[in-house]
Amino acid sequence: MPDLLQRLHANPVSGWLLRSFSVPNPVPLARTQERFLPQPMTGKRVMHVELGGPENGSGVRSALEGSGASLIQPPQTTATGTIDLLIIDALQGLNGQTIEQLYRQCQPLMRGLNQCASVVVLSTAPQRHEPVNCACHSGLRGFTRSLAKELGRFGTRVNLISVPDGAHHHIAAALNFFATEHTCYVTGQVITLNPSTAPSTSWQAEPLRGKVAVVTGAAGGIGRATVLRLAQEGAKVICVDVPGAKQALEEAASACQGIPLAIDITSPEAPKLLLQCLSRIGEPGIDVFVHNAGITRDKSFANMDQNQWQQVMDVNLNAIIGMDKALLAQGALKQGARLVYLSSISGIAGNYGQTNYGYTKAALIGYVDGLAETLAEQGISACAVAPGFIETPMTRKMPFVTREVGRRLNAFKQGGIPMDVAQVIACLATEAGPAMSGNTIRVCGQQLLGA
Repeated sequence: MPDLLQRLHANPVSGWLLRSFSVPNPVPLARTQERFLPQPMTGKRVMHVELGGPENGSGVRSALEGSGASLIQPPQTTATGTIDLLIIDALQGLNGQTIEQLYRQCQPLMRGLNQCASVVVLSTAPQRHEPVNCACHSGLRGFTRSLAKELGRFGTRVNLISVPDGAHHHIAAALNFFATEHTCYVTGQVITLNPSTAPSTSWQAEPLRGKVAVVTGAAGGIGRATVLRLAQEGAKVICVDVPGAKQALEEAASACQGIPLAIDITSPEAPKLLLQCLSRIGEPGIDVFVHNAGITRDKSFANMDQNQWQQVMDVNLNAIIGMDKALLAQGALKQGARLVYLSSISGIAGNYGQTNYGYTKAALIGYVDGLAETLAEQGISACAVAPGFIETPMTRKMPFVTREVGRRLNAFKQGGIPMDVAQVIACLATEAGPAMSGNTIRVCGQQLLGA
C-alpha cells in the first residue's frame, strides 16, 4: 500500500507544508527480495568498536571472518554515510568505565552511519550478584531503545544482544541476523542468546534445501508471504488452512510449488491428517513448523460471550499446544527442528476489546520461553514472532484515521509489510534459530505501545 506521507512529501506544495509543520517523511526501508547469502555481510562496511580495549577475546572478529564484511577502522570522526553496520562490543565486561567509553568512542560515529544502517550492541548478560553490572546492563537496554527511536527516522535499526556465559558460539549467527536487510523492520529489541542450544553452523546458499516446512494459516497475508519465502530458500512447504479458504490455499501452495492441506487445526484429527500428508509425500518428519494461524473475536470483556472467548482460545493456543504434543509423541519433529510461533504486539501491550486475543498471544510468549528449554536436548529451537502494524487487506479496512495513527506509532513512522515478518521467520528457520531460541522477536519497527 503506498504510504500517504511519502506521497505528500513528494509533492512540492504539500511537501513544503508538511515540512513547515515538521511532519516526518518516512524513509523507504532497505528491503530485499534476495535469498540468504553464504557470506551475509558481503559488500557491507562494518565498524567494530571494542569497549574495554582491543583484542578483548570476545570472538566478534572471528565471527566476522568469512562473512564478506569490509572492516573499517574507527577514527575520531567519520564521514557521513560510511558505516553500514556498527558493532558496539561490550563483551569485555560492564562497569562505569565501559559506559564512559561508550560515549567517548561511539558518539562521534553517529553521523557516519549510512541511511538504513544497523547498529548492534553486544553485552555480557547481567550478573545478579553485582548490582553495578546489573545497572549497566539495564542502562544499555534504555540506551539501545532510545537510540533506536532517534535513528529510526533514517531507517536505521538498533538492537541489543545479551550474551550469557556459554553462548558465545552463537555470536556469528546473531550478527548475521541483525546485519542484513532481512530484518529491516526489527529495531529497539533486546535479545538473549540461548547457551543451551548447539552451535549454529555457517550460513549457506538455500539453507532449507531438502527440508520440510509446515505453515498454518498459509492462505492469508503473512502466511502466504512465509510459504513463498521458505520455498525460496529451498524448503518443501505443506500449506495448511481451513477448508473455507481452500481456493486461496491452493493458490498459495501453487505459487510456492507446495502441498495444500485444508484442515481445521482445532479438530482432534488434525495431527493425524498432517501425519498422513507427510506419509503421502514420502517424508519422515518436519524440519520447520510455523504456527501462524490465528483469529480475532473482538469485544469488551464485559460484553464478550463464551463462544467468542473459546473460539480464540481454541485456534490461537489450544490447537497449537495439542499439535505440538501429538507431533512430539509421534517423533514427527526431526532432530534440530525449528518451531516458530506468531504472537502479537497485543500480547505484549494489550489492546482494547482483545482480552481473549491478548491472552493467547501473551501465553504463546510464555509457552515458547518454557518450550525452548525442554526441547534443547533434542536440538529443537522455539521462537516467537510478534508483528506490529503490518499492511494487509485487514488493515486496509480500518478507518482512515485509525490506520494512519497505527502506521506512525513506531520509530520508522511507517507500517511493515507481510514480507518483513516472513523474512524474520525464514531467518529463525535457518541458522539463527538455535541462537534465538526462547526469544520473542518483535517485528514492529519499535512500536511505541508495549516498548
